[in-house]
Amino acid sequence: MHGSGYWLGERIGGSRASVWLAVVRGAEGFRLPVILKRAAADDPEARAELRREALIAGLSRHPNIVRVHDLFEDEGELVLAMEYVSGVSVRALPQPVPWHVAARIVADVARGLGHAHELRGPDGRPLAIVHRDVSPDNLLVSELGHTLIADFGIARSRFVEVTHHAVVKGTRGYLSPEQARGDLLDARSDVF
Repeated sequence: MHGSGYWLGERIGGSRASVWLAVVRGAEGFRLPVILKRAAADDPEARAELRREALIAGLSRHPNIVRVHDLFEDEGELVLAMEYVSGVSVRALPQPVPWHVAARIVADVARGLGHAHELRGPDGRPLAIVHRDVSPDNLLVSELGHTLIADFGIARSRFVEVTHHAVVKGTRGYLSPEQARGDLLDARSDVF
């Protein structure tokens, strides 16, 4: 990946796609930490999730949604380059979370989801985005105290339909009742 301008660091997670800390190196000593998600050529579902995330999150320009920088091929793998958020997931926060911190997290997530739910395509029509996995692992709290929504890999939208009726995706324990039943979803499911 050195030729692409990204320098791979350590693997920091991932199940379907591997997640890596990396650095973009530019002229005059420029350095920018990023996150790279890599999906192997022989895993079409992981590749489809990266494409969905790139398409959906790539349209979002909001301070409470993790930004997507690039989607490219490298040695047969599909790679998604994303904003590095210096901080922790909500799951990793010390418990119990003080009420004023919890209120800030909820407010930030509501702003980010509101933005995603209201996004419109180039034709002006609503994209009808539903994240489908608003869980503590996908909510990142930065060192500055801002919460960002990550991982739109299983999101549904008007232009990227990802599952057939009655297929349940998302983190158990955080599914809305209609999502757990495999019903058709709208933004209310994310709010739940």
